[in-house]
Amino acid sequence: MFKAEPIRLRAIIVHLALFNLITFVGLLTHSFERLRVTSAGENLLVSFPAPLFQGLPGVPENWLKLGLWLGIVLVLFCAIAAKKNWWFLALASFLLITTFRVYVYFRDYLSFEVFHHTHIFFSICLLLLPKKLSGMRISTCLLYWASAVEKISPSWLFGDYFLSVPGGLPLVPDQPAAIMLCCRAVILLELVGPFFLLFGNAKLRRVALVAFLFFHLYSILLIGPIYPILMIPTLILLFGWAPESYTCGLLKKNIPAWLFGGAALLCSQWSFFIPGAKAITQEGRTSGLFMFDINSGCKVEIQIQNERDFFFIEQSAGFRDGWRAEQKTKVSVDHPFSALKLKNLLYSNQEPLRDGARHVIYDPRIACSATRRICCDPYVYHSYVRALKRAQPNLRVGLKIQVAANQFPGWFTLIEENDFQPDSQPYRLWRHNSWIRLPGSSFPAAFHWP
Repeated sequence: MFKAEPIRLRAIIVHLALFNLITFVGLLTHSFERLRVTSAGENLLVSFPAPLFQGLPGVPENWLKLGLWLGIVLVLFCAIAAKKNWWFLALASFLLITTFRVYVYFRDYLSFEVFHHTHIFFSICLLLLPKKLSGMRISTCLLYWASAVEKISPSWLFGDYFLSVPGGLPLVPDQPAAIMLCCRAVILLELVGPFFLLFGNAKLRRVALVAFLFFHLYSILLIGPIYPILMIPTLILLFGWAPESYTCGLLKKNIPAWLFGGAALLCSQWSFFIPGAKAITQEGRTSGLFMFDINSGCKVEIQIQNERDFFFIEQSAGFRDGWRAEQKTKVSVDHPFSALKLKNLLYSNQEPLRDGARHVIYDPRIACSATRRICCDPYVYHSYVRALKRAQPNLRVGLKIQVAANQFPGWFTLIEENDFQPDSQPYRLWRHNSWIRLPGSSFPAAFHWP
């Protein structure tokens, strides 16, 4: 190993360990209510494990809180151990942190974000790959290639996504030609830049590194600082001031890195094997990277009926009206047999909605705490109705989801079920679900692109 490489590896471990603090602090402040388990089942309808992890058990509140605080302590210990060259202790503590992080992440599907996916991918690479630095370099470049393939769509090739947002791209003339040129430049950078980082001479590597750093700094204006905080130090530590000879043996001596990264790349592109547009149906989207690809809006209608109660719930998430503005999520409830002002109570206090027997039947956190990209994911509502009907088998639940894209004037009905039966209509992660409809030819390309 080159003289400077152990220092570089220590810095990578410290960086990835400290990035966990963002997750743990976020869980303690924002997502804790969704993750905790209570005897009353108050979070029954807002805590959804990810697909393939539906049987993942919950953790009692006290144990979860203790685990999160221990995770923070382990992060600090890992950073200290790496700095002092205590490699076994550093990697052992990093393994414990990553295991707990993976558990709480896949236990809370509503918190899915690209930076979480990427950080977990980097963490697993660091733990499993025998040649850690060269393996991390290969994995990072494969990640950019996956991102480039994700962007080969009408929304990026023709700038449809950004043209649908008022103001277009920040600091870029609000002209279709300029926006389209910038979008294609990003795709070109992510396709060609990794080759320069891996196999180019020193000058080409510096050019590619500076280009990627500029890209991530600019992206703060679009997506906020968290993803750039992960990627910018990673790029500098892996490719900045690297020895000339680090490219030797990247192909022949790093087979595990290419195989592992290739498998992750395949998972990221699995949606191409599923009929329909992943940005519309959401199928296969979260199995890998899921970039912003359309400026989407959705409307959800839920009808819940039993022997004594009837509720009609409407939820909507509008288009972005600016880059620093999140989608506006609105929830309203109509209960014609009750004198309570349920709409005001629900919207202002975020109180769970209960039926006459005091059972929780809807919690507004389903809409208001989910990340924007999965706010109207059919899997979320499939999980919600399944949990609801398992708790109260006699309920009749109707579900209707409509979506729109890139300010297109028409709405497409994605799901319309008068009596939704999720147990007999299971959600399949790796292939199309027959109860999710596909748009017809009258809708634009964004509704069809895989």
